[in-house]
Amino acid sequence: MRWSGAKRESRERINLKGEHAMLGGTTTLYRISRRLRRAWLTRVRWPNLSVGIGFDTQVNVQLSGVGNIRPGKYVRLLTGSIINSQSGEVRIGDNTTICRYAVVDPVGGYIHIGNQSLVGDFCNLYGQGGLTIGNQVQIASGCRLIPKTTDFSDLNALQLGSARGIRIEDAVWLGVNCVVLDGVTIGKGAVVGAGAVVTRCIPPNAIAVGVPARITGFRGEASRIRPSIPMDEAESRTP
Repeated sequence: MRWSGAKRESRERINLKGEHAMLGGTTTLYRISRRLRRAWLTRVRWPNLSVGIGFDTQVNVQLSGVGNIRPGKYVRLLTGSIINSQSGEVRIGDNTTICRYAVVDPVGGYIHIGNQSLVGDFCNLYGQGGLTIGNQVQIASGCRLIPKTTDFSDLNALQLGSARGIRIEDAVWLGVNCVVLDGVTIGKGAVVGAGAVVTRCIPPNAIAVGVPARITGFRGEASRIRPSIPMDEAESRTP
């Protein structure tokens, strides 16, 4: 009796594992079929779009000027994201994600985003003077990157201003609702706190917060909480 009970229990466990395996296989097939369907719809909606392997779009994604969009492999465009490339070029590196309702618009310039980067929800990226974003860059929700400056020196009319461009180097973190203005370069590994307005270049591995952004330290230092460092001194420092 003991042996028969043990055999019955073992048989039930095997059957349960088999059911779980079947469910897992069904789920995997469903995911694959859903991705294939989205890929097919992408080809139908944007036949002139040249996409890499694993390109994936969710609902309500809007693409304009698809001939000027160059996505890499395994790029993801989440719900409501917008890429308007009718008057400029957009390049997106491999394994990069554009999150919900983000707007990417070169406005006659260009926007180049590197590999394994993330553009958060409701971000606005513009490219009048050129916007270059490196690899493994994390841009949190609500950030604004605006590579153009308007000249207000003439009291009678608004001047055209300048567009020098913005460069975000590899492994940079931008906190929620950051604003990065024209002519700025943010060095490799720098971190910019939430709500900061970046008006001047930030050196590599620096930690910057505030309006306008001030250097408060460098990553890897023993103490990160310290008085602000003058920007001229910070730019000349090598962490």
